[in-house]
Amino acid sequence: MIKKEKAEKLYFDALKGRAEVYNFIGRNKEALADTNYLFTLTKIKNIKRQEADVLMLMANIYGSLGQFKEMQKIIEHARTIYRMIKYKPGEASALITLGFLYEQFRNYQKAIAYCKFSLNILKKTDNKIEMANAYNNLGSIYNSLRNFKEALLFYKKALKLRRKTHDKRGESESLNNIAFVMEDLYNYKKALHYYKCSLKIRKEIGYKNGEAITLLNLGHLYKILGDYKKAAKYQQESARLFKEIGNIRSLATILNNLGQLYHLSGSSEKAIGYLEKSLTIRRKLKDISGTVYNFKNLGYCYIDLMKLSRAKKYLKQALNRANILRMRSVIPEILLGLVEIDLYQNYLECALEKINKTLEIANQISSKKDKGSALCALGRLYSIKNEREKAQRYFLNAIDILKKINEPFILAKVYYYYAENLIRNCNRAEGIIYLKKARKIFKKAGTEVWLSRVNELMTKLPKAQ
Repeated sequence: MIKKEKAEKLYFDALKGRAEVYNFIGRNKEALADTNYLFTLTKIKNIKRQEADVLMLMANIYGSLGQFKEMQKIIEHARTIYRMIKYKPGEASALITLGFLYEQFRNYQKAIAYCKFSLNILKKTDNKIEMANAYNNLGSIYNSLRNFKEALLFYKKALKLRRKTHDKRGESESLNNIAFVMEDLYNYKKALHYYKCSLKIRKEIGYKNGEAITLLNLGHLYKILGDYKKAAKYQQESARLFKEIGNIRSLATILNNLGQLYHLSGSSEKAIGYLEKSLTIRRKLKDISGTVYNFKNLGYCYIDLMKLSRAKKYLKQALNRANILRMRSVIPEILLGLVEIDLYQNYLECALEKINKTLEIANQISSKKDKGSALCALGRLYSIKNEREKAQRYFLNAIDILKKINEPFILAKVYYYYAENLIRNCNRAEGIIYLKKARKIFKKAGTEVWLSRVNELMTKLPKAQ
């Protein structure tokens, strides 16, 4: 006959295990119901270690739902208990999670400090699973800081430990994260390989939230590669999974991405619908950094619709928030949207000031994509001013940079604007060559707006003499 204490422990472990499985497969409401019941039980029994363990699980569930403020409160509570009972492994686990949270809040120095503090504890206990988690979080923080060398170093340390401990979920996370860095380094072939390896594992083990994240990332990669049909397919599949598991924060990201895709494909009105849905969710969640991307993309949509005052309003809102939150990686694209408006309105000095600021930030954050886009804007500006040699130099510099990093859509736009400049300067033959290059990329991407611009320019070409 099983003793009462042993029976209670078995019941507790079974219920906790069920909550973990529910969270893993995306049934977050059931997972929360189980953890809330377990928390009540531990409070009644006054078993502090189990109480803190339940709080850690509860915090992870809120993290899966993207509710980071609630997650932080619970983790702090768990850490207090672990410290009170002097349980070091639990404290280290709480510190790792706090490191993750401070990264979400963009307090990177604090995030690094928590992760390194946790590693000091873990090395003494030789807890390889939690050490891998700490290395993974450090990789993520350094990636956010655009220190890709350090990011890869820590991600690979995490991957090695996770393979040693047969942690399939962790392995899939490390592969996904290494792919993310490869994408930032413009090594798209390797990025695709690592994403597909991650997706395969996540499907095999039934990790729905992870599967949705990797699908989202694949959609983003195919967008960069100019294959918008594939990009939309992956994003829509990701949206279905996030909706199914109740991850509203990530669903808002997908809606924003789909809005951007429809805008690039030439359906600005449809894009605005998706972007406004995303913005509504993010406002409810008080996700200020997320709204920056919504405002930026809405600004670009209204530029295409030639509603320039509304476009400027959204882009300025995006810029103000990005500056406050120190979101430097997104600022160049916002500034270039405002440059677009200045060029339309012939405010060339204002445009030049913003382009120079964009180049300054692009160089600081080592963004070749933004540098190429800014040089293209300079080419357009000097083309408008009829300074032909300067315009040509900037266009060719932009083309050279963008060809090296494999940014097809942005490259196609530079081809278009350079062709426009060549035709304006009576170099019809070379202009046609670059228009054909642009058309080939736009056709593959399915961007109707840009295809129509190319065709319109083709019809306006002067007859060959």
